Amino acid sequence: MADIIVETGLNGEVRTYHGTTGVFQGNLEHPPGVQFFPRSVVIGPDGLLYVSVSNNPTTAEGQLGGRVVRYNPKTGEFIDVFIEGDSIPDFNRPEGLVFGPDGNLYITSFRRDPSDTDKILIFDRKGRVLDKIDLYAVGQPRAFAQAILFGPNGKLFVPITGPGPVNGQPLGPDTGSVRPALLGGPLTEPWYLTFGKTDPATLAYRHDKEESSDHDHHHDDESSD
Repeated sequence: MADIIVETGLNGEVRTYHGTTGVFQGNLEHPPGVQFFPRSVVIGPDGLLYVSVSNNPTTAEGQLGGRVVRYNPKTGEFIDVFIEGDSIPDFNRPEGLVFGPDGNLYITSFRRDPSDTDKILIFDRKGRVLDKIDLYAVGQPRAFAQAILFGPNGKLFVPITGPGPVNGQPLGPDTGSVRPALLGGPLTEPWYLTFGKTDPATLAYRHDKEESSDHDHHHDDESSD
């Protein structure tokens, strides 16, 4: 569980709790020599815990940059800084992060200033920038996202806060989106979402994995006939 403390200006903590009893087990150690304001966590394909970290959000300088750090989730040991965003112009106040079916890491990033856009950055397994998805175009009403999640058919679902583009969808050919609610009234600042088949640790959509596994077994059976 990521816990950010901004009221006192102190660094934040990533706190661990027993999965059954809820008993507090301790805080993860802070990365050396960097500001530590954790925002989101996910278990990666390598079994490590990935944590998106902002600089001090209470300062003007803290609105820019950030990083993604990795831990051993079993021991709480700090492993390394996987992405150092202070040297990446588009990487600002990283929030939600999720690994896609392609193995790449998708991270939401806030805009640098009004001449920029809020976006989703895509990194490979070595922490290198591959691509980005702008959530709107400069000059359009602002639309930003925090938590993101892959769902059915390998689509990336993006809860949008703000009016967004005219069609209400994020830009980019490979994204799904959370549509405006028709029943129950409009969504107000939608941030977090989940599917019944979402793995709570890795955030992977397990139904697609099951279908793929079933298909592979079926194919093997046919091959043996």
